[in-house]
Amino acid sequence: MSPTWSQVCLIDFSPSAPCTAYLTLDLGRTSGAAVHFADFTLRARPDTDTAVREAVQPAAVQARIERVRKGDLTFAFVNGSTGQPLAGVSFERLEVELVRHDFPFGTAVEWDDVPEEKLEWYLGAVARHFNALVPAWSLKWPVGGV
Repeated sequence: MSPTWSQVCLIDFSPSAPCTAYLTLDLGRTSGAAVHFADFTLRARPDTDTAVREAVQPAAVQARIERVRKGDLTFAFVNGSTGQPLAGVSFERLEVELVRHDFPFGTAVEWDDVPEEKLEWYLGAVARHFNALVPAWSLKWPVGGV
């Protein structure tokens, strides 16, 4: 922390449509230091790149999901003892659950500063949305080195 004024810029903050945006300014562990903000303005720059603007349109996003993230899947049902295909068997209903991704999808987490009454919700949301985690601050060098 420094008493010196400095400008903070968000690179490429350009929503494709009017939206509510939340900005989190993470100051790390400030140990109760007072932080003052003056002349705070958040502006989205106009997006002049036509290809980028078109790529984030809902129809283009959905088309990429269909093309890149989905594919055909074929099941072969076999006798567990013999390994022979099951013949003449029909299913009225089949449920399939994805139990593992081919790649980790994660985030940085830090729960020390999460209020006790929100901790269960926070950890639950992390568990629902991610299958890989890294500590946000816990393993970073302390101020002044080791």
